[in-house]
Amino acid sequence: MDEQNQQGYSKDKILTEVQRLLQSIEYQLEEPHIPKEFMGKPDFYGKRRDGEASHEVCGVIKHEIKEIPRAVTQLWTMKRQLGEDISYIIVLPPLNEGDLVNLMRADKNKILKKIRREQFQIWQCNPEEKSICSMFGVARDNVLTQRLKFKDLEIYDVVSSGGRK
Repeated sequence: MDEQNQQGYSKDKILTEVQRLLQSIEYQLEEPHIPKEFMGKPDFYGKRRDGEASHEVCGVIKHEIKEIPRAVTQLWTMKRQLGEDISYIIVLPPLNEGDLVNLMRADKNKILKKIRREQFQIWQCNPEEKSICSMFGVARDNVLTQRLKFKDLEIYDVVSSGGRK
């Protein structure tokens, strides 16, 4: 049985929306080339050709904000296996934005600094509305970036002021 978060959004429903978005801009969904002994596998992975250029996305779907630190570790490990030139994404269901900002600010912006350093993204997916919003970060693929909605979380003021607003 597919797990659901408190709002009732299952991982399968969120994955379906992410796949719909990626396929709508000609991403080919596939399994990444990861050695069998490697424990972490993404929830989604896809490639898109644009003339001579190639774009790749790799991501994990989580149910709650408190799972973000684990997701960051998972993506960091995948990045070491798959390489730098991929858009790495954490996808969450609709969430309390204040809770997300608080997590990013906690412990002197520890999670925020990791996500920024690794150029990871955080998306919010609402399967009922068939919408995906980038809460943090930008895809390396301009076509994908153009298809996303964006939300300004006012996290940057905290970082630039040393943690004080």
